Amino acid sequence: MRVQVLALLALTSCNATKPIAQGSEEQIAAATRAARSCGVVELRHDPLDEQNSMLLIGSRNTQASVDCTMDWIRKNAPNIQVQVEKAS
Repeated sequence: MRVQVLALLALTSCNATKPIAQGSEEQIAAATRAARSCGVVELRHDPLDEQNSMLLIGSRNTQASVDCTMDWIRKNAPNIQVQVEKAS
């Protein structure tokens, strides 16, 4: 129960509201790690169901970090559906 409350608080404190990609849980987890390594600071990984997730990004990120993330997705996870090209 405590873990659920902490997870809920973390999600509500994050303003990552623009979906940028959707795919399998494994692919979105990898894209999330790549986004962090690209310098994305406002990010949310939302499970949609048992197999699929969505990656959402907020407006506080630099365009360079968003571009880096999108480049990684295009090169490394071609099966991910990209939903928004630019976050700004």
